[in-house]
Parts: sequence; C-alpha cells; structure tokens
Amino acid sequence: MKTKVLPKSFLIEEKCRFLSNFSRQTAEVELPGELLLPKHSHYQVYIQRFMPRVEIVQKHNSSARRLYIRGHNGKIYPYLVVNDSGMAKNVVEDYVCTYRYY
Repeated sequence: MKTKVLPKSFLIEEKCRFLSNFSRQTAEVELPGELLLPKHSHYQVYIQRFMPRVEIVQKHNSSARRLYIRGHNGKIYPYLVVNDSGMAKNVVEDYVCTYRYY
C-alpha cells in the first residue's frame, strides 16, 4: 500500500491572492510579534510583501505552514502559522490563525 505524498510547499497566490498582491502601498501593517524582538522601541518594521513560497512543516502528527515576510528594511522574517485546535475547523481556514515567530 502506497502512502500519499503531501506537497512540501505551495505558492501563496494559489491559496490567497490578496497576500500575494499585498505591498506596503496596500496598507501599513507592522510585522506581527515585532514588539517581542529586542530592538529599539521607537523603530517598527512594516510588511513590505509576502514571499511567494509557503512551506508545509510536518512534525509530531500535525502540520503547519511556514511563510516568509519581507520587512520594509529588506530583512526576511519567517513565521510559522499553526491551526488552533480549540477553534472550529472551518473558522481556522478563514481566520489568520496564530502567528508565532519561528
């Protein structure tokens, strides 16, 4: 019996065209969790764009998505998006779940 091989990544435009087209001109959005990083409190990093490839991470019988966000400072920040098992499944897919700096 063959097991189904799941994809290891996908293009963000396949799942969410809004994020693939997002830029700082769309809206000035601060990087999630940026206040948790040890930087000067007066300096904020804004999302410039979402990188096109999203990785699927599978560990401990669960999966998450790792997406990369380019800040307006040019640095790329990885984020792990995980489903919150306490939420209803259909709500989780429509709601930006939990951002965790990874």
